[in-house]
Amino acid sequence: MVRSVLLLSVLASLCTGLSAQDEKPRLVIDSRGHSGIVGQISFTPDGSQLITGCEDKVIRVWDVATGEITQTYRHRQGDNFEGAMSPFGMSPDGRYLTFSTSTGQPGESAFDLRMIDRQQNKIVALFRGHQAAVMCSHFSSDGSQLFTGDASGSVRIWNMSSFTGMSGDQPQVITDSVFLVGHTAGVGMISTNPDASMLLSVDTAGQGFVWQRQPNGFYNGLGDLGQGSGNLGMALYSPDGQYIVGGGRNGQVYLWGGDGSPIRTIDTAMGGILFYFAFSPDSSRLALSWSRESCSVDVYDLPGGNLLGSYKGQPSGTSRMCWHPDGESIACAGGDNNDVEIWKLVNGQAQVIRSIEGDGAGIWSAAIDADSEESVRVAFGNRNDYTDTTHDEELDDPLHRIFDFIEMSFLDTEDSAAFSDFRRANWSNSGVNVSYGTVTHLNLSNAGQVQVIPNAGDSIRSFSFLPNGNLIVGSQYLLGIYSQSGQQVGIFPEQIGPTFAVAPSKDGKYLATASGDAIHLWNPESGRKLASAFVSRSGEWVCWAPSGHYAASPGGERYVGWHVNKPANQLSEFFPSSVFREQFHKPEIVRAVVKTRSLEEGVSSGGREETPEPADITKLLPPDVVWISPAQTRGSSDDSQVHVKTTVKSDGSPLREVKLLLNGKAVETFYNIDGETYEVDHTLDLLPGENRLSIFAKNENSGATSEERVVHYRALPDPAPSPASPAPVVAAVVEDLPAEMMPNLYMLSVGVSEYKNSELTLGFCDDDARAVADVFAGQKGKLFNKTEIRTLIDADASRDGILEGLEWLQASATQKDIIILFLAAHGMNEGRNYYLVPWDAELDSLRRSGVAWGDFADILGNLPSKTLMFLDTCHSGQLGDNLYKFNTRGASKNVADASEAIRELTSDENGVVVMAASTQGEESVEHEDWGHGAFTLALIEGLTGKADFIEDGLIQLRELDTYVAERVKELSGGIQHPTTVKPSSISRFPLIRVE
Repeated sequence: MVRSVLLLSVLASLCTGLSAQDEKPRLVIDSRGHSGIVGQISFTPDGSQLITGCEDKVIRVWDVATGEITQTYRHRQGDNFEGAMSPFGMSPDGRYLTFSTSTGQPGESAFDLRMIDRQQNKIVALFRGHQAAVMCSHFSSDGSQLFTGDASGSVRIWNMSSFTGMSGDQPQVITDSVFLVGHTAGVGMISTNPDASMLLSVDTAGQGFVWQRQPNGFYNGLGDLGQGSGNLGMALYSPDGQYIVGGGRNGQVYLWGGDGSPIRTIDTAMGGILFYFAFSPDSSRLALSWSRESCSVDVYDLPGGNLLGSYKGQPSGTSRMCWHPDGESIACAGGDNNDVEIWKLVNGQAQVIRSIEGDGAGIWSAAIDADSEESVRVAFGNRNDYTDTTHDEELDDPLHRIFDFIEMSFLDTEDSAAFSDFRRANWSNSGVNVSYGTVTHLNLSNAGQVQVIPNAGDSIRSFSFLPNGNLIVGSQYLLGIYSQSGQQVGIFPEQIGPTFAVAPSKDGKYLATASGDAIHLWNPESGRKLASAFVSRSGEWVCWAPSGHYAASPGGERYVGWHVNKPANQLSEFFPSSVFREQFHKPEIVRAVVKTRSLEEGVSSGGREETPEPADITKLLPPDVVWISPAQTRGSSDDSQVHVKTTVKSDGSPLREVKLLLNGKAVETFYNIDGETYEVDHTLDLLPGENRLSIFAKNENSGATSEERVVHYRALPDPAPSPASPAPVVAAVVEDLPAEMMPNLYMLSVGVSEYKNSELTLGFCDDDARAVADVFAGQKGKLFNKTEIRTLIDADASRDGILEGLEWLQASATQKDIIILFLAAHGMNEGRNYYLVPWDAELDSLRRSGVAWGDFADILGNLPSKTLMFLDTCHSGQLGDNLYKFNTRGASKNVADASEAIRELTSDENGVVVMAASTQGEESVEHEDWGHGAFTLALIEGLTGKADFIEDGLIQLRELDTYVAERVKELSGGIQHPTTVKPSSISRFPLIRVE
């Protein structure tokens, strides 16, 4: 709770408008999860979705059944905490979300509370009247009233009957409110009893006031629950209004009656700081989360206060939690990576039933190896050593990952010898030692305690001597250089967020820092950032310069993109870097920036059109799509068809192409478009169950996929009415359908071990292709109505045989079907083209005898059905550069980056999912004892049941990806890392039904 209060205090102090610089598009990380402390978490009333809000300036909506993100809300952002959102409020029906940010326009609208309509994904109302930043908001249980608290201590009450809807495309401005006066500090928490006749407000000074509604509708204060002690960190009404629970700063937990009369102190025997608590829906149980010392969540019965059981799953503690509407499951957000785990007590023991995770991981340690401009590597670790109590975690937290900023490559290893050349922070220089003093001071052995952080609320997170004797210090908000007397002599203005580790190179030319889930490389002499890198948990990576130029692994582009601020009455937009791939995917420029230690010099090496300043991508934006029908973001229908109507607008650039996508695949493509506007007006056949509709639109500059419309087609009559019940945490995402409504599976499985050219012979590719085909053949009558599989082994996998197989897939598939292609053979590049090497290939003339990647893209990319490719070649990440030795003509074989071929196929435009056996520079490992390659063995194990992590009888793509990645890493001793890349338009993808 202390950390949350600090965030609210900082947010309350940042109330000015954005500068002109902040109005420009910003490069930001999107880790597909949260990169900061989660400040709010709530299930929707039906339990099918989980909503999380965080200090990383986004609100995310998650599908509980699959763990996938279904929506992200962004608002205006600036540096550091500018743009951080207050904890959101949610209306009782789950339709509306309220929030405030620190970057409102100056003037009377600076402290507006904004309300999002989730059915339209728009800000539809502005609540105006607060004279300070709004810190919290709360709806009454019937949704008729909205209660808000601000940084000045004011509490306001808004009548929701005043909300009538948007006026055209502008949010309604609501100004009428009643305000309560009594608090002398910012109000960060409000709750009410069921009929809102009693109101509870808690401020940052530790006071909790109870208010009672009078017959005239006004509220009178009944007093401070804490009786002036200032120890109340938080307090809440129980859902039934019978209890108030409070506690926090002194480790005590108090239980009061609904009128504020004391009942008991709950004996927790914990002695730490209370982070948060939550009532069960029926008010019979209370869950309490504690600080880092215990990192536990304890569940007590009420009113007795007896301990029922504990959950200890997240290191560093649980920042926020909530109960599922089923009254049994609890969602806890926290840990080193700000993940969410959903669990329940079974016989007093915590049983985790769902993990909801992003792709990023917090970085706690860093070291650098940069003895020359030709070799600049940064080692880092994602593991925090909580056993350390001497405040030197930065030097003790383990290193296990390495990113090379010159080679643009990544290594994950547990071999300690790999880190022998790396330098961590240096705490000793010329006989002077430095150590932690207080949160704002460092202890120097020659000068005593020196203050280096002057800002209240800030705290030192990392530090090191530079070779010249100055200190580099990273804090919660700043990164700066200080003299040994504590005087600031330099600042790094591009640093955003806390800096958990710093590591200067031996010669002082480079500085590596760790912040959140990214590593950054700096020139400490100029204070300029040179490059940043994000590495996902699975090993996908992206490295970018401040100019926007980047390099990335095949699936890494999704993790960085452009945030485009909009006016304060609109939500902001985010465009992943892949949207502007043609302009910014230039690894050679990123490499040059690092080598020259200069953004200007490095970027200029790319040609006269390149600029070191971030480009004005507002001139390069893809077309905008305005939905007319379906109008709402989610809905259900008994009709087998849906009318799709949208307007596609391109600002200043002619339209090239528009595609209507169903579940990520094109079902209709519109060419020969004249001008900058096009109207899609199409009637589409729906598939049973969930249908995700979107529009891919492309102009001369870029192309992107619109937000979705989700229509659930009830193909079967609803069963007899039954009492409403919340969606289970583990829910089936595939409906039981009659055979004629089930999809069909069409699979082409190719394995070449014995080549016509005997020098190319491989070990187990033939067995791999047969085994995987057999697994999917067993799905007839289970997940699929029928399974039609063609297996091409050795001589049958000739060039003509493979092309005929692709044409068979093209002729067979319909939009309801699933296509799977398994390829186990050699692959190689010639020039900038990739070729699968068929049985009869002649390596001296691959253009004539190989199967070109373009043939796969042309057919698979235009199929209307969901399509998955399993790719297992000797260098599937590099797509076959090991075949240099077979270049008998001596011609140059210019190996193209594997990511180019995979990116082409997995773009939103083509919509194919690719699971590749290994990443850049790795060989696919085989072993006689396995009888398969490591990748195929892991696939077979996962598909036959081991990947069913949530035990719902279905193997989803996401589960298979997770299992295969970990299993191949285990089998190969960490030298092979599979990669899965999928378009952003692909969500749920069930593959196998297991018994």
